[in-house]
This record gives sequence, structure tokens and C-alpha cells, in this order.
Amino acid sequence: MGAVYEVKRTSDGRRMALKVLTRAMSGPDAARFAREAEIGARMRHANLVAIFDVGILSTGAPFLAMELVPGGIARGSGVPLWRPGRVPSHCSAASRTASPRF
Repeated sequence: MGAVYEVKRTSDGRRMALKVLTRAMSGPDAARFAREAEIGARMRHANLVAIFDVGILSTGAPFLAMELVPGGIARGSGVPLWRPGRVPSHCSAASRTASPRF
């Protein structure tokens, strides 16, 4: 799907996460990616990372510049990412942030 890198913005030195998808997108896929990034950038909640920028690299691969969250990768965090039939409370709280707006 992609890779996430820790980067530093040259203009102000801000550290952030850069998610780069592994394949170029066009047409409906690119439009969907841009729409999801636009929606994500407008949402604010303690359980959501902030999206600062979105774009397409010269290779055609899309990217998201996001808030850098300290810590390890999610798989090692001890927080279950999914349990069939149940939405974790931290996810449902974040989704309530989006529901009234979109």
C-alpha cells in the first residue's frame, strides 16, 4: 500500500509523517484519495492525526503530510486495531467528529 517516513519540513523545521503510496493513481482512484485527504484535513479530534498537505510526487505516487505521532508502529502498540463486530471506543469517538459534517 505505501510507506510512512519521518521527515522535517525545510521551511520551518517541523517534524511530520509523510505517507507515500507505492503506486501512481489516476482517474477515480486519484479523485477518491484527494477527497479523503480533504475530509481528513478538516477533521479535528484527539484520536485523529492532522493532515497538513496532500499531493502527487513527480513519480505519480500520491502522498499525505501528516502530524507525527510519537511512539512505535500500531502493530506493536497493544491497542487492538479491529475486533469483529465491535468498534473500539477511540475509533467511534473520532467517527462521531466526522459524521455530522460529511
